[in-house]
Amino acid sequence: MPPLTTEQLAEVRQRVLEVAAQRGLERERAETVAEAVVVRLVLGTTEVVRPAAPGELGGVADGGTSDSAGGDPPPDTRGSSEGSAPERP
Repeated sequence: MPPLTTEQLAEVRQRVLEVAAQRGLERERAETVAEAVVVRLVLGTTEVVRPAAPGELGGVADGGTSDSAGGDPPPDTRGSSEGSAPERP
């Protein structure tokens, strides 16, 4: 599929803003969604990027990267103690 033109990308962005407004999204949130859609179309990425909540670090909303959205989850440290020897079978 050929890349979209600048005009087509502008139309997509406008349509996303219209639908978001119809669905009751706040303008700022609608713009964030519209920008994310256009970026995905331009970059052609299939990676799912979860926008950060306002004030959350590491997501689209604060301008950070979204490493937590598509990478490996952090290691599970529940029930372990730092510095202790590993359990033996």
